[in-house]
Amino acid sequence: MRNLLLAILFLIPFLVSSQTKSTYITSGSSTLLIKSNPENSNSGIQPRYLEYDWLNGNLQTIDEKVISNISFKYNMSEDKFEMKAEVNPSIVERIYMEDRAFIYSPFFDKGIEKMGYFEVVSEGNTKLLLRYTVKVKPGREGAFGFEASQKVIKQHFIRFNDNPAIPITKDLNDILFAFPNKQDEIALYVKEAKLNLTKENDLINLINYYNSLVK
Repeated sequence: MRNLLLAILFLIPFLVSSQTKSTYITSGSSTLLIKSNPENSNSGIQPRYLEYDWLNGNLQTIDEKVISNISFKYNMSEDKFEMKAEVNPSIVERIYMEDRAFIYSPFFDKGIEKMGYFEVVSEGNTKLLLRYTVKVKPGREGAFGFEASQKVIKQHFIRFNDNPAIPITKDLNDILFAFPNKQDEIALYVKEAKLNLTKENDLINLINYYNSLVK
C-alpha cells in the first residue's frame, strides 16, 4: 500500500533547521511536505486549525479537473492547508472541505499586496470572502513555563473579478467606498432591505444585489 503524502500549501517560504526531521520538496510556489508532524509549527506553539479532525473533501485543479476523497485540515496559524494525497500542490485551484470552499487569492493588507487562503462565502464576479488569522498573546509564567493564548480573528473581504481582495468593516460608509460606481444604489438597498451589515447573511445579500446590478 502506497504511503500517503501530507501536502501543505502555504504562502510564506521557510527555513528548515537541522533539528527538523521532515523532508521538504519545493514545487513551484508551493511545497510538498513528507513525513511531517502537524503539531510542529514554526512559532513553537501548537497551531490552531479551523477543524482539528481530518475532513473529507475535493480539490479543483487549475485545468478544472476534480480530485475527490481527500482528507484536509486548514492550519489557520500558518495559513496553509494540510492534505493526505499524492497531489502536486502547484496544480490546486480550489479546495472543497465538506460544504466549504477555499481559494488562494491576492489581497491587500494595510496597502500591501499579499497572498493567502480565504473561505468563499458568496460566489459571483464579485465575491464575499472570509479570512482567518490567529493572534498569539504571550501568557503569564506558570508551572509549565509561559502559556500563550491564541485568538482566531475573522475578517471579511470583497474580491472584484480577479483583482486583489480588499478588507471591509461593518461600517456602511466603508462598504460604500468599496463600490464607487454604485454607491447610491447600494445605500438605497441597504436602507430599504433594512440590512444589518454586522450579519454575514446580510453581507451576502448585499454582494448578490451588487452582482445583479453589474451583469
